[in-house]
Amino acid sequence: MRAIFNLIVLLLFVSCSQEYEKEPEFKSLQLGNQHTLLSCGKEQTNWEDDLNYSFNGAGKDSLQCSSLEMIEYSLLKDSTILGHQAIKEIIADSMFIPIYGDSINVNRFKLWSFLELNSMFNVNAKSLYMTKKMDILREYLNEQLKIVKIKWRYNKNEYFETKCLVTDEQMVYDDILSNIRYITIEVPANNKTFSRKIVKTRGGDPGYDKYPISYDKMSSTYVCYASNHTVGAIAYYYVQVSGTRYPDGTKSIDYAQYEAPHDSKPGFYAVGQIQAEVEYGKNGTFSYNYAVGVGTKEITISMNGSSFTMYGEDSGAVGGEGFSANALD
Repeated sequence: MRAIFNLIVLLLFVSCSQEYEKEPEFKSLQLGNQHTLLSCGKEQTNWEDDLNYSFNGAGKDSLQCSSLEMIEYSLLKDSTILGHQAIKEIIADSMFIPIYGDSINVNRFKLWSFLELNSMFNVNAKSLYMTKKMDILREYLNEQLKIVKIKWRYNKNEYFETKCLVTDEQMVYDDILSNIRYITIEVPANNKTFSRKIVKTRGGDPGYDKYPISYDKMSSTYVCYASNHTVGAIAYYYVQVSGTRYPDGTKSIDYAQYEAPHDSKPGFYAVGQIQAEVEYGKNGTFSYNYAVGVGTKEITISMNGSSFTMYGEDSGAVGGEGFSANALD
């Protein structure tokens, strides 16, 4: 319990210690098909493309907003390591780790060493980051990974290096880059739509026309990008309800569909849950509660009475709504 309290204090301290500066605009992904999930995003062709995004690409300004700069990188020739060997290498206590906690700019961070974290907050932060490292490298246990040395500058006068592991196709793990993330929230253009269309009955008498009615809602999409601007985690929810308006003015709920799609890559987390109660037929009712979230640490969802509670997310939302068939107009 004390460890949890200290983590909360740490985040509050980092948030309050940040001075507000205008952050470069982060160009978020415009999702064409929400159901593509992790297939969307910027495709990389090799590990150099991944690093160049932070070295001289769009990610450079975002890093500089947090006073961090990649000043150079170089591939160590004839130097490789098997994934299962790399997974055993303990992150040094002196290694800097990005810590997020700015309530104004969610993509801004400060670098802290494990020594600083442990001495100031009595938290074993290294275990969390070692777990993430293992999650990422588990897919490369028997693969020879190339080693790239990256030189960094922080706060203009602090210099340090990291050992970045890569394949020919992509960057695999780096103590800094693997812990950088960018949060965006994609807001749908049309959140709610209602449609009404005349449907003739068998007799064709206009006095007996029926109108299909519907309610469609797509939530905002919560996206957590990796340091190379590929999608690491994504979550959202949608609700579709349709019914009928009868000539006597009564309305019914005939159909309901709801889902909270979510997906994540190793080192990232996404959750999505939606619970609904439906009463079909005339004067029917529909109500639902949802929880969606993304981040770089484990996220938990629990039911608190009739609503969800969520912990650990870097970005997300919980809530709910209810209505009767009469509201579909």
